[in-house]
Amino acid sequence: MIQFKHPLIFSLIILFLLFFMDGNAQYYSSGQDPASQRWNQINSENFQVIYPIGYDSMAQYVMNVMEYGRELTIKTKEIEPKKISIILHNQTVISNAEVAWAPKRIEFYTVTPQSVYSQEWFQQLALHEYMHVIQITSMNKGLTKFLNYFFGEQITVGIFGLYVPYWFVEGEAVVSETALSKSGRGRDPNFEAQLRAQLLEEGKYSIEKASLGSFKDFVPDRYHLGYYLVGQAKAVYGKQMWNKPMENIGRYPLGVIPFSTGIKTETGLNKKGLYEKTLLDLSEEWLKQLLATNPKNYDVISQNINYCNYSNHTFVDDSHIFSLKKDFHKNGEFILIDTAGNEELIYKPGYYSSEAITTGGDWLCWSEMQYDARWNYRTYNKILLLNLKTKEKKTLLKKTRYFSPSLSPSGNKIAVVEVDEFSQHSLVILNRENGEVLQRIQSIDNDFIAHPAWSPKEDIIVAEVINTGGKGLALFKLETGRIQQILKYGDVHIQYPSFWENYILFEAAYSGVMDVFALDLATKSLYQTTETAFSASDYAISPNGKKQVMATYTAQGKQLVMQDWNPKNWISISNVNNRAYPLADILSSQEKDHFITDSIPQEKYEVKKYSKFAHLLNIHSWNFIHLDANNARINPGLSILSQNKLSTLTARLGADYSFNTEAMRYYGQMTYLGWYPVMSIGGDYGRRYAYEYREQDTLKHYYNETNINASIYLPLNYTSGLWSFGFRPELGYNFKNLDSGPELTFTYNHIQSVNYSIQVSGQQKTPFQSIFPKWGYALSLMYRQSPFNESLGEIMSLNMAVYYPGIFRHDGFRIKADYQDKIGDAAFYNDVTAPARGYVGIDYDDMLTLRIDYKVPLLYPDWNLGSLLYFKRVVMGVFYDYSLIPDAAVNVSYPNDHFWSTGVDLTTDVHLLRTKFPFEVGLRSTYVNGYIKNLEAFQFQLLFGVSI
Repeated sequence: MIQFKHPLIFSLIILFLLFFMDGNAQYYSSGQDPASQRWNQINSENFQVIYPIGYDSMAQYVMNVMEYGRELTIKTKEIEPKKISIILHNQTVISNAEVAWAPKRIEFYTVTPQSVYSQEWFQQLALHEYMHVIQITSMNKGLTKFLNYFFGEQITVGIFGLYVPYWFVEGEAVVSETALSKSGRGRDPNFEAQLRAQLLEEGKYSIEKASLGSFKDFVPDRYHLGYYLVGQAKAVYGKQMWNKPMENIGRYPLGVIPFSTGIKTETGLNKKGLYEKTLLDLSEEWLKQLLATNPKNYDVISQNINYCNYSNHTFVDDSHIFSLKKDFHKNGEFILIDTAGNEELIYKPGYYSSEAITTGGDWLCWSEMQYDARWNYRTYNKILLLNLKTKEKKTLLKKTRYFSPSLSPSGNKIAVVEVDEFSQHSLVILNRENGEVLQRIQSIDNDFIAHPAWSPKEDIIVAEVINTGGKGLALFKLETGRIQQILKYGDVHIQYPSFWENYILFEAAYSGVMDVFALDLATKSLYQTTETAFSASDYAISPNGKKQVMATYTAQGKQLVMQDWNPKNWISISNVNNRAYPLADILSSQEKDHFITDSIPQEKYEVKKYSKFAHLLNIHSWNFIHLDANNARINPGLSILSQNKLSTLTARLGADYSFNTEAMRYYGQMTYLGWYPVMSIGGDYGRRYAYEYREQDTLKHYYNETNINASIYLPLNYTSGLWSFGFRPELGYNFKNLDSGPELTFTYNHIQSVNYSIQVSGQQKTPFQSIFPKWGYALSLMYRQSPFNESLGEIMSLNMAVYYPGIFRHDGFRIKADYQDKIGDAAFYNDVTAPARGYVGIDYDDMLTLRIDYKVPLLYPDWNLGSLLYFKRVVMGVFYDYSLIPDAAVNVSYPNDHFWSTGVDLTTDVHLLRTKFPFEVGLRSTYVNGYIKNLEAFQFQLLFGVSI
């Protein structure tokens, strides 16, 4: 937590920082691609696509899709953004995309997610991500456009981030992907289920809780809330309803509530009023759907008082079911649960993928993320096995691009989906004993493959197949290597197929609710097998064929239920009606044009080399204000910011005028992250002053100071099981020159020092509600010397922290030990160890400080004071500090060599004015036992912190 003596001043500084550091498209870097990566580029009037060499055909497709998607999306807002770069990252197994600003760019992670709905991946990204580009561009009006000339890209995204709610940012993008296509998340009943179940079973939350979250209760995220707020408002008030709120922000960024004012102009309601009306309207529509559906009552097996999801079910035998249990307050666990609801913990997985966790024979198989130690944009999957009888665990394969591992019934083989770095898709059969590839079947026309499942005889595999025509089902016949389509491509969302006798079972949205359907392989007849209120998923049939288990969604999560399995009770597809509230169709009807695959242009763009060296500099922002947060000062000046599009070089160059020294200060810093070690160099030059104290006068003397710094370090991070680790060795060099003149003399005018340090850390995967890591440690060793000046001393330090769990759910302990040892004339070196809390004015060279902290959440009020404050959590902390000064001369002035303090912190996590970043404010009471200038007394201190 940042501690500050003047909370009001600090809050103003934070608000200033939000303008320059916040936004959906943040001023930040997600990492770098491997240094060995070489790049090409293609350019059109509206896009520059930067892509790895060898990815040419897909890059051409992406360019054409983006041009077509742009043509559609700009019609919805009547805003035409300027040209923007798209960077394709093909070395990662993560599926994602993001729009970043300052510098502006779009980042695409090229691998399609296994859980993709019935829309080709890059088509989805074109409609969703380009809407973000339009949103930020829409800020460039009025005063914001004027400020852009003075601050560059950072002011646009700063204002965007400060005023535009997260739910609107993602909600409008989901509306775009839905309204402009025949698919999109708005047509997925699973996407709808979270908010629908909450409203119908628990009622609405306050707008603060719904938009800012909760530590106590599960709250649907900004995608779910945003789609229905944005979409329903467009359905009621018209397609252009949201233009005015966004225009208000751009034109009047200094207004208090420009977004809400724009909403009131269009609807007559403020933001809270529109929220409440929208949720009331949705509740009425969804209640009609529920009454028309008439869902069955199933036997509930799971028993929980907290929000909890049960998924990935398979029968181990007729009375025991394997399940992945994910409690809102815990990490995911592998369990066995019997038909009476009794649970047995099997294993706690690490950074697992829940796409496919299967059993076969005596084995359980799943995949976990494997991170490259250095490169954020290079990740892998590893395949793991657990013997359910012996509890033996082994890692079968590392550094793979295999997805959705599926064990054969005997447990001897594993089917996986392979997606190589050039987006080529195959079904691969592995030997479970050694991971050897037994067979590889390339998909037809490079269709994407998802969620493979074995036939009982292990000779056929069924899987989802996705292309530009939507999603279907296909059989992969292993003996011949042939692929047979059994369910044609379509826009209805389907997923997780499996075999049962002569049927293929799968989850589908034909009824407007995700239920389990059965396809007769002989007659191609289709039947609905379940009737649920909100969704059915993660189904399994018992070995004797008499029972079916599945997860039904409720306001308390996915609950495990069971029913008798009898085909006589199935409903023919001809009698299945889609009773869903047709919000997606209403939104789609507002658009004149829609995404049609055959209309994607087929332009061939010229390929050129993209030189990393030639594009190192990319000036994106500048400003005429320098913020000194440490001293609560704002000085006039000029600062120029550069960050290249591959995020390998960041640079800052500037000058500012100090009112204290009445002189200019010049500074610069550059960091290169494109090689395995990171290198940084920088410096500053400016006037300083020092005081000379005389008997009757105090003289102020000015001098010039030059500082040059350089460092090289290696930021390594990796995971193993439940643990994530960091390792960072660093070598640094510092040069200081003091040009004092005749009035002022220093002991050393030229100082050169070398710094050696190693940082090691590790922490166990921990729920987000926990204050400290459940288990963890951090260790830092530092040695600093001046090898070029033997008369200067040296300093060594050791800083260590250990975390371990407390008594209750999210409490915990932290024990810290900080030690420094200055040798020789080492006053020049800054102290790296502080005394016990509450003590000031103590001189020391050597010090050991031990700190013990215990923190526990007391309350989760989820209480708001209008739109001013929203309180999420109240935390109490108690601490004890002990400091030892080994070289203290024990005399009258120094009665002993040690002192201590203890105290209590009471803090709360609070959101101010519905801003997305929580502040932490509170009060610290400290008792000091007295040492030198510190009298024995109680002290009180305001605490103020912010998470940016």
